[in-house]
Amino acid sequence: MEFNFLEFKQDLDLLFSRIQGITPKMFFDFLRQYTRRKDVVLSIKQDRLTRKYLMPYLDSIKKFFSYFRELYDEEIKKLQQQKSDNVTKKHPYSTSINEYPIGFCHLITDSVFKSVQKVGLESMFSKVFKTDEIVFKQIYVILDDKYFQNAMQLGSLYIDVANDTFDVKKEKIVVKHIRSVNYKNFRNYEIFAKVAEKYLNIKLYPNKYFPELYEIFPLIYFSKEYGYNFFDYNLSMFLRDMASDFNLSDKFRQSDFYKNNELPEEGIRFLSKFVENYSNFNLRELVLQVKSFKDLREFRERLGDIFQMVEQITQIPDKIYNSTH
Repeated sequence: MEFNFLEFKQDLDLLFSRIQGITPKMFFDFLRQYTRRKDVVLSIKQDRLTRKYLMPYLDSIKKFFSYFRELYDEEIKKLQQQKSDNVTKKHPYSTSINEYPIGFCHLITDSVFKSVQKVGLESMFSKVFKTDEIVFKQIYVILDDKYFQNAMQLGSLYIDVANDTFDVKKEKIVVKHIRSVNYKNFRNYEIFAKVAEKYLNIKLYPNKYFPELYEIFPLIYFSKEYGYNFFDYNLSMFLRDMASDFNLSDKFRQSDFYKNNELPEEGIRFLSKFVENYSNFNLRELVLQVKSFKDLREFRERLGDIFQMVEQITQIPDKIYNSTH
């Protein structure tokens, strides 16, 4: 999964420790930037830098990133030889080391990105990367309306170091101009749901039945192997929704997907048992309240209370799984 709530809380704590007197406006500005950190961002400036510094060296760039992918492959081979499985398969979208590289897109990309950051791009391409103005970041997008794709953006280049994690017959590394890539940033729940159904081989339903959890879990899934559960794949979308005054979830309510899909009664009955403690929770109302706070201490305390409750709610899918397996 792309989003780690613990990491988000750590980043939030870091923000409050560095800047005294965080106002509601400053926090929501931070939240908007935080939720866009893995979006593809294009600009004329990056296109110009890419043409000048990157395009003449595409083969060398590909070899450079391939080296770090090979290092990660070797690490996995050692773990496999130890007959170790580092991920418990609790959901249709969790991964097992025995299936490597299938499903390891995020882990491979994250490892290679951190390795490159550690040594520095200029370590092997000092003539190429002589400017710190070139963007280098991880991205997470919908690719070809079929896949959830972890990759990297270097200037205006798209670099996928885990291209074989859905189909092992494909080449491992792809480097090309990002404007030639058919991608979408995560800004639409309907498109997200339609892609997720095919990509993860599950059935998704809009959450019309538990309004107290709708903004966090707007979708509910069913699979033959795992049954009914709240869909917690890419939870960062709810933060993006929160930062936009819940514009994403409001638009989703107007979509054909929302209107034309109904969760079976058995699913409603089953999930009802796990949400009784949250019947009075209303994320929208709480967010609206904290936005109006003038007392900064009270704002921070109430914000902490909100995210403490949100963290509890995000643990519901694991509790459901543990109750049935």
